[in-house]
Amino acid sequence: MLSLYIYYQVHPDHAAVLQGAVQDMQARLRSAMPGLAASLHVREDAGASALTWMEIYHFNGHADDRAWATFEGALAMQAAQLPEGLIGARQVERFRALPARTAH
Repeated sequence: MLSLYIYYQVHPDHAAVLQGAVQDMQARLRSAMPGLAASLHVREDAGASALTWMEIYHFNGHADDRAWATFEGALAMQAAQLPEGLIGARQVERFRALPARTAH
């Protein structure tokens, strides 16, 4: 299973508006992409001057390369329309789950 992790920093003064925008974006993507799971997380940093957020995406069940390409295209278009408040660029990482080891 493939998972997409996107992390970035957010200016605290813009956090409330940006949180709503990201969660609305995720709801639209889930609605358009059957089986898509999406969540938004914040790093637990006491005293940080900027918030670090992480969006996590994966498909429940099998999604082929075409489904991922469609999803990533839709995500890029919607993310480009997010309101101000990000500090720097969104960093995208892709991880694939390792298969379970068989006991010997």
